[in-house]
Amino acid sequence: MQSGVFLSSTALTLLSDVALEEVLSAVQGSSSSKRKVSEASSTYAVGGEGEGEEGPSDLTVAQARKLVNGCSERPRKALRLISERGSTEVLTSDLESYVGLDEAGGLRGVYAALTRRTRNVTGDPDANLIWWDSDLTEEGSYRGRLSDMTVTSLRKVFGLD
Repeated sequence: MQSGVFLSSTALTLLSDVALEEVLSAVQGSSSSKRKVSEASSTYAVGGEGEGEEGPSDLTVAQARKLVNGCSERPRKALRLISERGSTEVLTSDLESYVGLDEAGGLRGVYAALTRRTRNVTGDPDANLIWWDSDLTEEGSYRGRLSDMTVTSLRKVFGLD
């Protein structure tokens, strides 16, 4: 029998970058990690089988409208890109190129705002708009996914469907 520890996405937000890197390395069984740890903290809901999470939240059109209307310029711009693409898959590199990096060289504030707004709109403290893979792509980007329903709802909000 194997034992383990469950860390919620909320608990991950409390870890330092170094601690997060060590946890992710331990989970993956590797001794070194080439992650962008500053981007991989709590703003990413890291998914995988058997973690007790089911994936990205399904937002109705009304919820998507509240999400978009409550966002500032940069998170709204990220939602616009996702909507225009019409795909449930999103790459951090695409968002970085489209929205632009913040002063810290990332989009951590954008991801945090989207997560906070999603949780507010859904009333679920564990809700996540984007479900991020824990592995980097070959290009050094994280791949995330949204639910089909959420993408469809966002497209309607932006008048694309």
